Amino acid sequence: MIQFCVQCEQELRGRIDKRFCSDSCRTQYHNEANRTRNQRYNHVHRGLKKNYTILKTFAKTGKSKLQLRELILLGFETTKVTGVKLAKSGKITFELYDLTYRISDKNQLEFVKTSPTKSQLWPSDYSKKI
Repeated sequence: MIQFCVQCEQELRGRIDKRFCSDSCRTQYHNEANRTRNQRYNHVHRGLKKNYTILKTFAKTGKSKLQLRELILLGFETTKVTGVKLAKSGKITFELYDLTYRISDKNQLEFVKTSPTKSQLWPSDYSKKI
């Protein structure tokens, strides 16, 4: 029985279970098959990246409170976050990579912290556990 490449339909030679005539056909086939799935991930990642860029710009200026309306006009999407936590104070905090913020009753975005501290990255008792 003659078999053909799944991608380019060229006649296959060699093993009976071979599906592709070359590595380039195999790669092209899988890239096309995964394109729609990757587009969904890329769409989410673009939104996270845009939000991060907007917030990081303001964090560098030293501002601790920002008007949410102003951020939304710049393209900030409140639904694009990497984490949501309930703080000890009972307020909901949002995380976007290394930035943590909350939204106040006055529709202001308040930075809680802007980057992890050394102790959060490497606890001081870490070396004692080894």
